Amino acid sequence: MSYRLLLLGSNENLIKEFLSGKTETLECLTSSHHIPDIEGHLKYFEPDAVVLCLFKVKQFDIVNLDEISAILRNKDLPLITIGNAFSCGEFERASRVLVNLAIQESDNMQKVFNQIFFYIRQQKVTQQQRQQQQEIRFGISEQPVDLEVHPDQENKKRILVVDDDAVIRTLLQKLLGKKYDVTTVASGREALSFLEVVKTDLVLLDYEMPEENGAQVLLQIRERQGLMDLPVIFLTGVSEKEKILEVLSLKPQGYLLKPIQPADLLREIGSTFNEE
Repeated sequence: MSYRLLLLGSNENLIKEFLSGKTETLECLTSSHHIPDIEGHLKYFEPDAVVLCLFKVKQFDIVNLDEISAILRNKDLPLITIGNAFSCGEFERASRVLVNLAIQESDNMQKVFNQIFFYIRQQKVTQQQRQQQQEIRFGISEQPVDLEVHPDQENKKRILVVDDDAVIRTLLQKLLGKKYDVTTVASGREALSFLEVVKTDLVLLDYEMPEENGAQVLLQIRERQGLMDLPVIFLTGVSEKEKILEVLSLKPQGYLLKPIQPADLLREIGSTFNEE
């Protein structure tokens, strides 16, 4: 899965970082600030977000911005700004434009890429839910949506499912998605990237995965500042005593063997969140 970014702004070095960045999740294209150029790129490139790369907040960064912002709102596209603390602060003071996501420039561009990727991904999920709600109201949805069980996304506990089996990820998304904010990834690397930028309340972690097994991923989670106390529940088909002891030595919140019984999983999650 990858998303497209349309890059604007006067920070040429930052734009080069985006264009030369080794990422398979973001495809980037630059544009001038001329409205016809931007409209052409929006039509033919079809970006998922527009990124304004700030250097110094000059008139060049502000010109046409109100009109650009109106175009983005009409297309339901997010505006993301990125720059150092000074330029971001000056831009906020000099502009009345609504910024959906503001990011401070970092030496770790991969972290910036991840933050943008997961933000867009969450926006897509929210847009899809909103569209389904509209469709069900007008009686055109083929996939019924129970509007009564979808509280605001911000009020839901966020669960990250880490499993290389697409079937398991889909099943857990359906089982848990009505009550919790669920994101699924297929590897430990993706999980660690997600956890760096998105506050998460619980991880459901498989043991047998390519590249790194669940125990190795949990060890890296425990070593990272801010994640040491993050609850983790293992969901795995591994039953060998040595591997189970390896997992238990890392003190996960819970351990469930596959095939998982939905009632057991829901009970384990409820206990983790102190739900009645």
